[in-house]
Amino acid sequence: MLILACLLMMTGFAMAQSSQGRKVIGVVTSAETGKPIQGARVFVNGTSYGTVTDAEGTFNLQIPNKYKVLTVTFFGMQTENVAISNRM
Repeated sequence: MLILACLLMMTGFAMAQSSQGRKVIGVVTSAETGKPIQGARVFVNGTSYGTVTDAEGTFNLQIPNKYKVLTVTFFGMQTENVAISNRM
């Protein structure tokens, strides 16, 4: 079974978290091939709020500060829960 690898980063603006939340951007890739995964679902763990990756495997979400984990799913691959970090 393939496993998703998810690289998350927060923009410089997101580091200064506001009451509106933070911007999280990242790329979802195959752990097996390293290639981007188009159409992976990325959502805030415990909610239905999320998005789908584009042709390059990238996503962009504006989320409330209280959430710390994203869930990444794609048909035929293992679901991954990924902690949001301040990597740039």
